[in-house]
Amino acid sequence: MTAEPMRVAIVETSPKMHMAVAGLLENADDLCVVGYARSLDELVAADPSDLDVLVADLRACIASPAALEWLREHYPGLHLIVTTMNGGREYEEAIARFSPAAWLVKSDLGHRLISVLRAVRPPGAPCPCPTESDGDTIASA
Repeated sequence: MTAEPMRVAIVETSPKMHMAVAGLLENADDLCVVGYARSLDELVAADPSDLDVLVADLRACIASPAALEWLREHYPGLHLIVTTMNGGREYEEAIARFSPAAWLVKSDLGHRLISVLRAVRPPGAPCPCPTESDGDTIASA
């Protein structure tokens, strides 16, 4: 028995970046983009369907911590993946405030996002993806 596709919402201020992320996920049968917003407040206002994972730009998290808290209250199993343009200690410290499941530098999304999303699948959920590690490590805060 295969699990339902993991439901992913994307919060990104750049329409081009949103299209790039959605494009990465469109051929993954075990992942389904269920929402897109330019801010966390916009996502909350849209009253999204059930969410499993939120892929959000760091700036969106910083701008709307109350909206992020609302999402976590309404979707208790929600996994947050934070994206940022740069890495480094100052980014790690800022990201850690939001307790994400993982974080990625945007230049790494193309080759790491799907494996990171699959790695945060809820424990015990069947997964149609391979179980062997592909060698990627999750950048976590």
